[in-house]
Amino acid sequence: MSSRYLRRLRNLSVLVGRYYVRHYGLRKSSRILRVLLGHLPEDAHVPIDNLTRNYLFVTMGMIITKDLIRAINDAIHDYIRYREFKVVFDNQTWGALDVTRTVITYPSGLYAFMTYLPTSKSPEYLLLREIASRALINTRHIINWVEDIIRNSDQENKVIHELRYETNNLKKMVARLKRKINKLPASTIKYAHRDIITEIERLAPYAPAWLLDAYDAYLLSRFLGRKVYVTTRRKVGTHDLIMLGWRLYEIFIYMLILEIFESVGYKIESKKSRILRLSKNEKIINIVFNRPLSNSIIMSADSSKDLAKRVRGRPDVSIVGNEHTIVIECKFSETPTYITAGRYKVMAYMYEYNADLGILVLPGLNIKIVYDEEDKATAKLWSIIKKYGYAKISLNNNKNIYLVRIDPGEFDDIHNVLKTAKERLFSILNDII
Repeated sequence: MSSRYLRRLRNLSVLVGRYYVRHYGLRKSSRILRVLLGHLPEDAHVPIDNLTRNYLFVTMGMIITKDLIRAINDAIHDYIRYREFKVVFDNQTWGALDVTRTVITYPSGLYAFMTYLPTSKSPEYLLLREIASRALINTRHIINWVEDIIRNSDQENKVIHELRYETNNLKKMVARLKRKINKLPASTIKYAHRDIITEIERLAPYAPAWLLDAYDAYLLSRFLGRKVYVTTRRKVGTHDLIMLGWRLYEIFIYMLILEIFESVGYKIESKKSRILRLSKNEKIINIVFNRPLSNSIIMSADSSKDLAKRVRGRPDVSIVGNEHTIVIECKFSETPTYITAGRYKVMAYMYEYNADLGILVLPGLNIKIVYDEEDKATAKLWSIIKKYGYAKISLNNNKNIYLVRIDPGEFDDIHNVLKTAKERLFSILNDII
């Protein structure tokens, strides 16, 4: 694999790696495990830098802590489900009278009766405390480690400021988790990691959801502090934490679009799942990340409106306002066939959503693997893109498609990468924004 490709992976991790978890809406430990865990392939991969890794771990630590707090709250609420039938003495009866014992206690004004009482003595509660306590220790290690790095880093660094803020928030959540753990019963025996796995496997068929959620949080906490890699694909496995280059590329383009609009005076008004609402004076726009838009021309699929919603196109980034709709497709590839398909995909999105402008972003093109006439046409477009930074295709309905070179590996200096990429996109969007 070329040095430029490895540089792309490295620069992407520095530029947007810290936002990987948030941009993809990974708000539960189980989801992070499914998305990040894998086994490194033998081809191109690079470890992410320490600052990005620490930011990522603090974000993961917050999700782990929230999952555990939620699990403990649910467990405490479920005490009533774990009841035991026992004798209780009181001056009133709240269950079946135990005549034999009442004869003894009645002179004291007490009745003996049988009733069900909540209990926290079930093995699930003991295991929950052990799991939460271990995850708490792992998260505290990360906090101490990150705080030490912050003290010895450039305090003017923007990422350091963000990291300090996120770490302080995590510390507050950890303190809250500690208080919650103290409400759970403590076991008289010590669990080894293997014992926890064995117990979970035994209880899993009928375990409450809160125990399984807590177990996922515990498993994720065991990866805090390990190396994280960026690569092109993941193999099935549970050993490595892996971020995918093409996902980072999508996040990078999304971030560039946001920064361009902010640079001309737009302010973030609200945030929803993968949707940012921006405003400037009377103008309102939504920047949508990897979601279908509401104005799709697809009304039904096989007479099903629900299925139609699922088959609608999902542009990587969309810009939706009262005056314009823009769709953007990201192709983290140099393969002409793949780029050609991306060009037609942009046209399809434009048709489906009646978009005024379509943009295909790509890092480069390998003209040595051209297979057909369509690929040759894409190679011709690439010769223009190399010269001007982009190529324009005009349609007969007065709409345009742009192919834009956004290459994270174009320069060693990530500031030059960011500056060049923003200039190219801004020159295309300038008339619209």
